[in-house]
Amino acid sequence: MDEIFCIATGSLQWSPRDAWETPVPQILMAWEARVEFLRATNPFRKVEDPDTPPPEETPEEKRQRLKAKIRGMRG
Repeated sequence: MDEIFCIATGSLQWSPRDAWETPVPQILMAWEARVEFLRATNPFRKVEDPDTPPPEETPEEKRQRLKAKIRGMRG
């Protein structure tokens, strides 16, 4: 939960109250949308994007992919 709170208050710049009141799936969807936006607007972005989700990704696969991203952020 601490990682999700950090994403909401850090990367998404939400207030602590909003972070605690928002369901986890919505925080993760907002974070993923923010990352996609930053990639799309980055002038130094690479052409290939290996993190792009497959077109027919199941909810379980998406959950696992997001979980791996969060763990990767902590280094």
